[in-house]
Amino acid sequence: MRWQENKRTAENQFCASQSRVLSRFVALLLTFLSFETLAGGQQSAEDQSAHAKPEWTFNFSQAPLVITATSSKSYDLSNQSTTRIKKYHLGCVQLDTNKLPMIVYRMEPQEVDIGPGEVWGTMAFHRNPDRLVCEERNSKLSVVDVVFDNTTEWHAPTKHR
Repeated sequence: MRWQENKRTAENQFCASQSRVLSRFVALLLTFLSFETLAGGQQSAEDQSAHAKPEWTFNFSQAPLVITATSSKSYDLSNQSTTRIKKYHLGCVQLDTNKLPMIVYRMEPQEVDIGPGEVWGTMAFHRNPDRLVCEERNSKLSVVDVVFDNTTEWHAPTKHR
């Protein structure tokens, strides 16, 4: 009889232990799912705001390297020239009161190898840092300088602030 009582006590303890493990697993699973839901909701709200806002990139006419926003977090650079590009500068551009573009911030040069007609893409996980830099300056992201493989250069036809 005592043996049966000990067996029942052991079974009860085992069940209680399993119940605690299961409840911890469910709590962790619910926490994970709530973070996923929040992140997903945040992402779709961010994507909606990107569509609601005006375009966050700017291209100069005659620019050999064209920037195109592909989402709220990424953009493509497309070589429109007949020469390979080896370096470029991005910058932040505002339109002045006469609607003329003005570079308000210049980023560090980027070494690349983009052939004629090729596209080079960028993507960020949370927010695009290049876009963020320009939005803080109430401006748009743009290609402002290009250096070609043959050492010739293109510079955006604009004034600097």
